[in-house]
Amino acid sequence: MRQVGVVSADGRATAHAGADCVPAAGHVCGDGFSAQANMMRSEEVWPAMADAFAASRGPLRWRLLEALDAAEAAGGDFRGKQSAAILVVRGEPSARPWDDKLLELRVDDHPEPLAELRRLLELADGYRALLQLREGDPPPEAVAAVLRLPELDVRWSETYAALRDGDVEGGAEPRAPAVRAEPRWRGYVASLAARGLLPHADELLRE
Repeated sequence: MRQVGVVSADGRATAHAGADCVPAAGHVCGDGFSAQANMMRSEEVWPAMADAFAASRGPLRWRLLEALDAAEAAGGDFRGKQSAAILVVRGEPSARPWDDKLLELRVDDHPEPLAELRRLLELADGYRALLQLREGDPPPEAVAAVLRLPELDVRWSETYAALRDGDVEGGAEPRAPAVRAEPRWRGYVASLAARGLLPHADELLRE
């Protein structure tokens, strides 16, 4: 009644679907991946997942989402749609396992879980891209990802980075609309300042 898939470090994959798995159930293994499913409305689901993953390009997180989209388009779960998730970890584990989780997004209950998962993934890419922008000469896709973020989050990030780097004038410019839109940030900034984590924070709090 169980399914299991294993991919080795060198990319070999194998899988098993027990004889009593609820049909439609099955799997496809390829170079570096195993696609598997059960309780599906069609036997085309797991081949569609495999084809989409193998044909896709770009970061692993987006390839996984494309496989999930393909599964739903091929019929999906006969019980309907409710949840979706993506988990990505480092290829080489470190001594700090809590840092080895690169991405974990979960949608536990939503009428359109894959659309919501896509929205969350776009936000995650945007926040990651903010760091690239600060480091200079970001790729075009990083700029596009940041433009999809809520304006307030971008303003706060600009303010924080400027004050952290000692640019008081640059930190003050986006300050007023940010604090007016979310007054709780004033308390957050005060807490950072009290612990010495944000230089020149008094400039941000000044009316």
